[in-house]
Amino acid sequence: MIAALESTGQAGGIATDMESWNRITGNWKEISNLPLWWWNNDYKANYYDFQTFGGWVKPAMKMYQSSTFLCGVYVDMDVY
Repeated sequence: MIAALESTGQAGGIATDMESWNRITGNWKEISNLPLWWWNNDYKANYYDFQTFGGWVKPAMKMYQSSTFLCGVYVDMDVY
């Protein structure tokens, strides 16, 4: 799937958290060159509590608050 995306010239990345990544892949590290969108619903717009996993040493962005009602719609809050 990743090779197919890359063959089109499109940029891609991985959206996950440590627990899900480890449970699903066994902490697979082969695609850590792709940007990581880290999910951590801790209401903190920073990366201070990030722990390395899957070969990533830092995330490209973080979803820190999900399903937030803002301006009449539900949104996820992210930090880059």
